[in-house]
Amino acid sequence: MSKIIAGVIPVVVDNGKVLLLKRTKEPFVGYWALLGGKIEFGEHPEETAVRELKEETGIDAKVSKVKGILSEVVKDKDTGEDKWHFIMFMCEMEPEHTDAKSSDEGELRWFDMETIEEHKDEIVPSDLHIINKIIRKENEIPVHKSRMTTDGVKYYFEAFGE
Repeated sequence: MSKIIAGVIPVVVDNGKVLLLKRTKEPFVGYWALLGGKIEFGEHPEETAVRELKEETGIDAKVSKVKGILSEVVKDKDTGEDKWHFIMFMCEMEPEHTDAKSSDEGELRWFDMETIEEHKDEIVPSDLHIINKIIRKENEIPVHKSRMTTDGVKYYFEAFGE
């Protein structure tokens, strides 16, 4: 049975080039893809973006803005079965440096966004769409955080902020 996977896409763009990873794990093995990873329990998506970027590239960064939220279902063409359902927060990152180092997640490469269509057969199709339709735009989505506690009977509001 399929489940929903909540994650982030930490997007790094430098001088018109976007950093992609050649996937070594399912889904999308062998394709170039935007970086990404699962949100750990209790972790805010912005914290996940910082952690995942560091783990996959060695780049320290902070989130500059949330570019969008993606709900993506991957179906098996033959059976029609839903294989994966991702809810992903796309975060534009402000890196301290751009000296990316590949990890066991896969090889890293900078792709020029002006000529990225030349690689369309090598890139995850939805990621190419995200690059062309979302990342290139100057949009931003406000993010609100809230935290509550409970004593088992009552709920107490602790914090709310962007």
